[in-house]
Amino acid sequence: MHHGDDDDIDLLFHSMNFYAALRSTGTPVRYIRYPGEGHDLRQPAHLQLRDAEDVTWMERFVRGKRFMIPIAR
Repeated sequence: MHHGDDDDIDLLFHSMNFYAALRSTGTPVRYIRYPGEGHDLRQPAHLQLRDAEDVTWMERFVRGKRFMIPIAR
């Protein structure tokens, strides 16, 4: 899950509750917060991180690869 700290559409409270619900059902989930971002990410470093995380998720859960792609931070 990706969440901008300044998102005024999907509030932090709602995103955290959704994250907690997924965790409580055993669903594999990661929660990444982006400081200074709203609903749409704009900062290039955040866009790069989001895209890398999404590719990693697709590699694992769509293509079935069990390794994790290292992400430069």
